[in-house]
Amino acid sequence: MLRKPSFAVIIASLYLLTYYVIFHFGQNFRTLLWMFMGAPFILGWLAYVIIRFGKYEGRLLCDLPVSYLEWFQRKGFPPGKLGMLLSTMHEIKSNGLEYLLDPLKKGAAKS
Repeated sequence: MLRKPSFAVIIASLYLLTYYVIFHFGQNFRTLLWMFMGAPFILGWLAYVIIRFGKYEGRLLCDLPVSYLEWFQRKGFPPGKLGMLLSTMHEIKSNGLEYLLDPLKKGAAKS
């Protein structure tokens, strides 16, 4: 447990802001991949975020079907953090890396 969780929130927010700016301005995929590999808390978000709209309302982001994520890719991901998370989840699923989220999903089910 952190003594000052607000510090962790500030650092995580700054990291996500940087990630979003790079994502938004269309930098190369390699830069985004390196940032993603260095940010395990994004994986945590994918295992805990619940979709609050649309056909899959109430589901965890990591449980969305690939077809829905591919639809977003064709139509365009929404702006902001949600778009970044959906895009990240699409990359994870399309590359067969769902197993990375299994330990986090088990932890989310316990809490």
